[in-house]
This record gives sequence, C-alpha cells and structure tokens, in this order.
Amino acid sequence: REDRNSNQLVKEERGNSQSTNMLRGGRWRLRPRRCQARAPADRAAIPWALEPPTMMPTPPSQVRQNYRLECEAALNSHAALEFHASFQCLALAFYLDRDDVALKHFHHFFLLRSHEHSKTAESLMFLQNRRGGRVSFLDIRKPETQQWESALQAMQDTLHLEKCVNQSLLDLHKLATDSSDAHLCDFLETGYLDQQVKFIKELGDHVSKLSNVGSPEGSLAGYFSDKLTLGDG
Repeated sequence: REDRNSNQLVKEERGNSQSTNMLRGGRWRLRPRRCQARAPADRAAIPWALEPPTMMPTPPSQVRQNYRLECEAALNSHAALEFHASFQCLALAFYLDRDDVALKHFHHFFLLRSHEHSKTAESLMFLQNRRGGRVSFLDIRKPETQQWESALQAMQDTLHLEKCVNQSLLDLHKLATDSSDAHLCDFLETGYLDQQVKFIKELGDHVSKLSNVGSPEGSLAGYFSDKLTLGDG
C-alpha cells in the first residue's frame, strides 16, 4: 500500500511539472517550484517597463523665417537676465517693507519694477514662439544682495542693474541688426530700448534727490526722500 501511494504521488507531481526528492523511509519531499525566466516575447510586450523612453526630436518650425540661431539664443539669455532683475527688485521691495525699514513708497516703486521685468521676459518668450524659435529656460541667478545700508545704496545698486539690462538690450539689437532681422530690431526699438533709457533717467533723478536730502547713512534722509521723491499716498 505504501509503494502504491508513493507511485501515485510521483505521478501527481509530474503532472504538475514539479520535481521530487526521496527521503529515508520511502517518503517523498516536494521541491519548491522556481520562477522561470521571462521569455523574450514577454519582454517585448512591455517595453516601457524595461527600457527608458526615447526622446522625440523637436520638429522644425513651419513659421521660422530669417531668424538666426544666435538671435534665438540671445533672446533666451536676455529673458533670464530680465527674470534676475525681477528677483533683485523683488528682494529690494520686500526689504524696504520690513518693520525696521518701513519705506512704503520705495517698496511700491521696486515692486512695480519687478513686475515690469517679469512682463518683459514673458513678452520675449511670446516673441520666441511667434518667430518659430524655442524657449529655453536658463538658470536664473539669485539676488546679488538682500541687505542694504540705506535707500541711496539701494537706488545705486538698482541703477547699476538697470544699466546692465540696457547693455544686454543694446547687444541684442546689434545682433539683430547684423543679422538683418528687421522684425527683432523693430520689436526692441518700439517696445523696450526707449523705455529702458527713460527708467534709467528716472532712477538717476531719484539717486540725485537722495544724495541732496542729507547723509546717505541716516534713516531720516531715507524717510524724507521716501516722502518727497516718490510722493505721499
């Protein structure tokens, strides 16, 4: 009877595709089933789970015309500079809004300027798409400083920053001129070059008034300049 049971057990285990080992006493022990390697057909069924996705090449633009790659790259670079200028003015605006500084008119002045720089960067990106270029987001530098000794120093630092922005616009305009890109030249001339020069003049006037109020290091000078230079209300 024991042999009959053993033979029956062997047949059942062979039917289930499992191998067995014989122990002492004529007993049988089942060997645990091992997972078989996945067949190539199975791997092909789910390629996304085994292989990194392939990057699709950027299709060429259908609207691009007379738009050099150098101009495209320079436009992206200047947009990053505009965002940097926006962050710098934003840092200054909220420094001036602190309770130990409390120059609310200067705060609103630089907050508005921060928004204008952001709008300029967005306009450049819209232009990039209209010309058939590709917007590329570059690294944006953090504000150069977040502490100022006086309102005069803040104005002087901002004046230097605005001159750097203006020089970048001039370089971009020169590149557009050398590339015979009339559209880009017109975009810069009608929308930004003159406005940038006007703001630099306005900022220079504020620096002169701040210098004439009194000691640049004095908080009283900053208070009166906040009232007189930018108005009350």
